[in-house]
Amino acid sequence: MAKDAAPAGWGEFLGKELTVVESTDPGLVGLQGEVLDETMRTFVVRAASGKVVRVPKAVATFRISDGRPVRIEGHRIQYRPEDRIKKVRS
Repeated sequence: MAKDAAPAGWGEFLGKELTVVESTDPGLVGLQGEVLDETMRTFVVRAASGKVVRVPKAVATFRISDGRPVRIEGHRIQYRPEDRIKKVRS
């Protein structure tokens, strides 16, 4: 698994499986679930327990899986989702 994803891996995250692998907030490390929503600065994740958690991107590193796991530093994807997707397509 690469340390950081190539920009092509930074497409749509909704519906993907997300795991928090590092964070300045120890309570977030290990959180795993489905991405329900995304804003410029956060992911909204439904954990396996059913609890919905808002995770700040700036303080965490994520592993996002859609067939192949990709490790992404949250501070590098702090764009509005629609702007990030436009950057990937162009």
